[in-house]
Amino acid sequence: MEMMVSWQERLRRIISDPSHLALALLIGALVGSTIVAFLAFTDWMHALLFGKAMPVWMRPLTPAVAALIAGYLLLRVFPDARGSGIPQTKAALIAGGG
Repeated sequence: MEMMVSWQERLRRIISDPSHLALALLIGALVGSTIVAFLAFTDWMHALLFGKAMPVWMRPLTPAVAALIAGYLLLRVFPDARGSGIPQTKAALIAGGG
């Protein structure tokens, strides 16, 4: 019978291997950089689309046009794309044998 290992012992084993720590630091740095880049991009897009140069009457028009384009793409180009995608992914995994 296998003995139960405490969480402290598991943590000690993980920390004792320097490759795990290096991998965690690398992944953390990549994720952090991606988040910073995403926030900078969304700020840039917001300034571009909703800056002071855009007339006030056009501000609600921009997301409406984007929604119409997305709706057209969903109807004509990607007709099988519906919902959040989670049920469709599960169905594809089951139908495709995993």
